[in-house]
This record gives sequence, C-alpha cells and structure tokens, in this order.
Amino acid sequence: MSDNQKEMLVVKYNEANGIVVVKGKSTNLTSLQKYTKLAEKVKSHLESHGKLTCYLCYEEIGVTTLMFLYDFVDTLQEAHENGRVVTVFWVVDKKDYLLVEAGKDLKTVVDFNFKITLV
Repeated sequence: MSDNQKEMLVVKYNEANGIVVVKGKSTNLTSLQKYTKLAEKVKSHLESHGKLTCYLCYEEIGVTTLMFLYDFVDTLQEAHENGRVVTVFWVVDKKDYLLVEAGKDLKTVVDFNFKITLV
C-alpha cells in the first residue's frame, strides 16, 4: 500500500467562518506539509479574528502528528490568553483507547473549551 493510500488526511480552513477541520489518518511525515500550512493560516487568523473553532476528527495518528498537536494547542492556548475565543472538538472512536487518551492529554494542557466527543 502506498503512503498516499495510508495517509488519507483532509485539512480544511474556512477563514470566513473561523473553522478548521482535520479529518482522517495522519501517520507519517507527509502530513507535515499540510500541518505547516495549517499552522501558518491559524496564526494569521488568530491575529486578525476573535474566534476559531477546530474539529479534529482522527481515525489514526502517529508520533509526529501528536508532536504537532501539542504545538498547535499551545498556539491556541496563547491566543486564548490574549482574549481570543478558541474551541476544539476532538472527535474520535470511543473504542480507540490511544486516541481517546491523546485527547484527554491534550485537554489537560489548555484552559480553553476543548470538548472530547466519542463516536
């Protein structure tokens, strides 16, 4: 199976509505380009807008993705501390212990609205 078949990750950013959607499998380094672009857009958005809502809907993640996510929520936390309204929806399969625990861990390092939804 090729990396593209394994790595089915969708990353969308809607500036007008202040929404980020990340959905799918993120298990190898090919996602880094998508995440780098997303991080740049989010930082820019938060500098000029007061609100951002992120839907993080993973089927599978790797260590590199998890490292990015800690940096990402740190950026969101900083924006929250500067008066921005930030909400994250962590949407994962309730049977996937690792993803559930990853969401719980991420939630512990922030004090903005971080909702875990198990499906």
